[in-house]
Amino acid sequence: RGKRRSRRYKNPKLKRRKLLYGKSARGSRRVPWDEISLDLDVTKSVENERLVNYRKAAEKVKTYLDAVDELELPPNPLDRLLNELGGPDKVAELTGRNIRQIQRYDESKGRMVVSYEKRRGIGRFDQINIEEKENFQSGRKVVAILSEAASTGISLQADRRVGNQRRRVHITLELPWSADKAIQQLGRTHRANQRTGPMYKFLISDVGGEKRFAAAVAKRLALLGALTQGDRRATGQSSALGLGGFDMDNKFGKKALSTMLTSIWDCSSSTPTDAPDSHVVEVLKLIDSHLGAVIEEGEDWRDNLAPYDCDKKSEQTFYSMMESLLLGSCSQLAENRVDAIKQGKSVAKYFVCLEDGTETKETIKPKIDDELNAAKEAGLNFNVLCFIWLFDVGVTHQSGSAGKIRAPLTVPKFLNRCLGMNLSRQKLM
Repeated sequence: RGKRRSRRYKNPKLKRRKLLYGKSARGSRRVPWDEISLDLDVTKSVENERLVNYRKAAEKVKTYLDAVDELELPPNPLDRLLNELGGPDKVAELTGRNIRQIQRYDESKGRMVVSYEKRRGIGRFDQINIEEKENFQSGRKVVAILSEAASTGISLQADRRVGNQRRRVHITLELPWSADKAIQQLGRTHRANQRTGPMYKFLISDVGGEKRFAAAVAKRLALLGALTQGDRRATGQSSALGLGGFDMDNKFGKKALSTMLTSIWDCSSSTPTDAPDSHVVEVLKLIDSHLGAVIEEGEDWRDNLAPYDCDKKSEQTFYSMMESLLLGSCSQLAENRVDAIKQGKSVAKYFVCLEDGTETKETIKPKIDDELNAAKEAGLNFNVLCFIWLFDVGVTHQSGSAGKIRAPLTVPKFLNRCLGMNLSRQKLM
């Protein structure tokens, strides 16, 4: 024990050095995995079996790593904006990071390469944002990228005392949740002694979640104007900043929500839009599957639509929803589908035949199209789809109306519920 301890103290990096040089404790050379032969006789020794298994495992890992290398992942938004707008020589970056990815042309390789670089300035690192601000205000750089770290304490307006007096176009990629922070960030380019006011642009996609977010910020900005200046239409509120179109939590939004829900619960024939056939087929498959199970129970299919007391709570809720839909405003659609199912034209069974291989896409598509057109003529429209979609996110006729205990469904609550849908349904709703 004493000899081993003294030897370790004399050369504490002995073990690490052996690993770096690829030597084992006995001095034998470590063989790279791709040089191990798969033809080794695994029955001859355990060592051969271990080497062959190691080679196979290493090949599998290399396959995974190659697949990862081939992925085309989106770049960092800040780095992409910086590089596509001209690079660090033309873009002023006012952020809190110290390392960034820069894309430059490599003459030796003849192509663009990406490298990691530290943000550098003339002075200390904590003064880089101030230098970049001066570069933008003086006109040496015509584009400025700001993050939340530089959203306060910096003036970037078209000041009469600076060289760059062109009108500012303020593009917002991400809205802050707080109205106070929104006023602070948008106020970087809208301050006193400016020659022209800024033009605000908000990049908001058609995803329902982003519109919901913008609606919440617009509402908070309106409330902030009412609290600070006694007028919700005062300067600095949502309409003045370009967010007035997203403020849906008002009397017009409530009226629109009430009108839309009434059309959905009644399955009105007049619809504001038509859903793609893929969504219609999905709902038609659900209806046929449910009616097919009800018909197999025998007797009158209308009586079988009602839930049983022994069913689970979720099953009772689903059966009650389908009963109110198929025996109510969509009774003609239910009659049409029952006749089609009894004739062996169930869309749900068509998909089963497609899955088990008894039918092909070419042979089954005309059959599904015929049933789709027949269902549309019988009353399957966008409102029926919305009836089922809203049930999936917990909005029903009972929950949407006011009662003795529950309050009526408000615009913010409805928008929050819509976030539970997939993106295509959100866009249609």
